[in-house]
Amino acid sequence: MPSWWIYPVLLSFLISLVLCDAGRALGRKWGYIDEPRVSRKKQKGGVSTLGGVAIFIAVSISLIGVLLFSDALTMGTMINFHFVGYLLGGLVLVVGGLVDDKFSLRARYSILFPLAAALI
Repeated sequence: MPSWWIYPVLLSFLISLVLCDAGRALGRKWGYIDEPRVSRKKQKGGVSTLGGVAIFIAVSISLIGVLLFSDALTMGTMINFHFVGYLLGGLVLVVGGLVDDKFSLRARYSILFPLAAALI
């Protein structure tokens, strides 16, 4: 019998499969497409940049599910509220990535999102 952690991992994987497919369509609709304009990019056409959002949502759903229904992740040494910081920091990084993908921020502005996430 597999360990308990295999179930949230599989749930995250399945959710991310569904959301990545939806993210591809939404990326085209909303203009979150990475076009190969420079020679270092090897893709033939535009690629949606919403895959990270889909994976973040999938992992967040699984993490929240484990925290709500079990204490196996924290083993009683941490309260669930501690994980809010991890989720908020990840959300700041995801939003920063979306803003950077949409508006092609300069490096001096892009670095503000990881700095803010580290301070949470």
